[in-house]
Amino acid sequence: MVVTLVQAQNHSNDAAAAKPNSARELAGLWEAKRRFGPDIRGSLIIKQSNGGWWAEIDGKTVPAKLAGDAFAFELPDGQNAFKGSIGARRTDIVGHWIQPATLESGTRYASPVILMPYGRDAWRGNVLPLDSTMTLYLMVKARDDGSVGAFLRNPERNIGWTPQYRVDHIELEGELVKLVAANTGTQKGRVLAEGRYYADEQEILSIYFPNRGGTFDFRRVAPDEVSDFYPRGRPTGTYVYTPPPAFDDGWPTASLEDVGILRQGIEKFIQMIIDTPIDSVNAPEVHGVLIARHGKLVLEEYFHSEYREKPHDTRSAAKSLTATLVGAAIHAGVPLEASSPVYRVMNDGEFPPDLEPRKRALTVEHLLTMSSGLDCDDNDPNSPGREDFMVDESGEPYYYKFTMALKMIREPGEKAVYCSINPKPAGRRSETRLRQTVADAVS
Repeated sequence: MVVTLVQAQNHSNDAAAAKPNSARELAGLWEAKRRFGPDIRGSLIIKQSNGGWWAEIDGKTVPAKLAGDAFAFELPDGQNAFKGSIGARRTDIVGHWIQPATLESGTRYASPVILMPYGRDAWRGNVLPLDSTMTLYLMVKARDDGSVGAFLRNPERNIGWTPQYRVDHIELEGELVKLVAANTGTQKGRVLAEGRYYADEQEILSIYFPNRGGTFDFRRVAPDEVSDFYPRGRPTGTYVYTPPPAFDDGWPTASLEDVGILRQGIEKFIQMIIDTPIDSVNAPEVHGVLIARHGKLVLEEYFHSEYREKPHDTRSAAKSLTATLVGAAIHAGVPLEASSPVYRVMNDGEFPPDLEPRKRALTVEHLLTMSSGLDCDDNDPNSPGREDFMVDESGEPYYYKFTMALKMIREPGEKAVYCSINPKPAGRRSETRLRQTVADAVS
């Protein structure tokens, strides 16, 4: 009887371990995506009527202000606005549509808009704001130690890498599902997010993420299904090189061979990206690779469903672009050097009166290397020049003026301190002078 009882109990334990609601049955890839607007988009009309200027979009009509050659208006919600200017020949209006802050970054983005004339004192263009979306991938895999590992990937903000959502494993108790941190580090076994598992025909993991859009309904990705989780839709694939298509965007195109690049090496490189295993939250995720040589675009490849027309929030990568812009301006003949004094360049060749010696010594190179000496430190919450403060303050709408007004707290070049606003004056002046140089050359 005792032996029989023990055998029955062991059989019962095995059955419990194999129940359909154990976390092991969640093994595989899950994905969820939500869109949070903005919904105001489409045809924008600016016209003169009844003695005034008016703007129409999304069924709403509001007065527009014309000051000199500048147009501006704001919708009643205070979250959508337009700023632009009309050309000297009144052939078009070039401006930007300013949209509400996105969920991903909390930033209000500005999208370019060109309005063309369609009648007397009337212009029409298309507003296409940046979509606010959050995409989440949850990869679940059983481990040899009996636990069920999991990690979270998020292409928009990479929140799965942050301590708040750095998932280590997943647990399932009945219908209750928990995403849990590792038993080490600052979170140490803490439940990071939880929700419900609905094991019906649709198979849904419904998980709540505070401050990231709320509840996301994850669906299981079938083993043979294409998913943007992978570089090219599937875990692997064969790459064959083709030259980029030619468009009227100013970039002439050619083949790798035309510019002296071996095709074999490039194909091996792109194949390596395609075959990159997305097996952890730290796995690299390349969105695009473009190669230009001798002024010709010879390679253009995108991954994870990215494409050439899709806007990217480049964030701090813009600092590198600013340095490139400065170099392009110098190469184009703009009277600018890395050693140019910033306050003299920004003041049309003359230092402002009573300027302190340290600001006189500040050069373009100091800005680009973040060794300006200005009172700015993005890692110091009390710094008056930190990025978050600049974005939130409303006293000075021009970021380059905000930057120039900061106090100096050390000698230029003395110390490099991470400060996002440093490159702004260099980038603004380089772009302005580069455009003027190009305009002069064309005329």
